[in-house]
Amino acid sequence: NLTFTLFDDFGKISATGKSDFFIAYNNEAIYTLLGNVSITNYQENMLISGGSLKWDNKNQQLVSGLQHDIAIKTANEPFTDNPAFVSGKSNSSQVMQIEGRGLSASGLSENYHFSNSVQGTIFIHDEDTIQ
Repeated sequence: NLTFTLFDDFGKISATGKSDFFIAYNNEAIYTLLGNVSITNYQENMLISGGSLKWDNKNQQLVSGLQHDIAIKTANEPFTDNPAFVSGKSNSSQVMQIEGRGLSASGLSENYHFSNSVQGTIFIHDEDTIQ
């Protein structure tokens, strides 16, 4: 089993994660998490979980296998108020819980998509229309 913690430039915890297995290709900067994968990004108030994820550090790309379900959950409030952690975004206009296969996410553009169908819920709060 693997657990890990990432820190920001100020020494605060920005992300934590775990998986059953871990494969590292250090020369290529590619890292694969397998089995019961869970990653919490405290700055983005985002939880990603599923069967397998691969991180390509050179290209800042996160991908999943086509056979593994991946769930993404976001919250509109920080996951923790512990001062040791990065402060999450508050009052986000979007909260979601979606699941699909074939995730491809860019750390550079902060965009992601699924290559297969997705199911779940997305709530978008528009301050101009909700009172």
